[in-house]
Amino acid sequence: MPWFDTSWMLSVRAMKRDPLDTEPDCAYTAGNWLDGVKKSFAELSKACNLLTDHRCVRRISYSFRYFYIGQQLIAGVDIFILARNTGTSNDMIHRFYADVKLELMKDRLRPEWKLTAPV
Repeated sequence: MPWFDTSWMLSVRAMKRDPLDTEPDCAYTAGNWLDGVKKSFAELSKACNLLTDHRCVRRISYSFRYFYIGQQLIAGVDIFILARNTGTSNDMIHRFYADVKLELMKDRLRPEWKLTAPV
């Protein structure tokens, strides 16, 4: 996977040696190592100015899953295939992600009603 290769290369470049298996491979811009996935995600989100979403709700790692599934639904990917790909069930996708697609289809679901003058 190319991102792991890139991460490894950047770690080697920063430390001037191969990282040990016990060392994290993410660092703050100041060079201090991040010590956990949650903290790493928060720092990465902050650095990208993506700490909160459009509702000012703090993003968590699950946000990526929600975004991915939502984008696949919008693109018209078959729910059965998507469920298999993400390790969930069709029912769970319908229950938790269907609102994503409905929100984008609202204009088609609520066409503008045109009133006609009485004849």
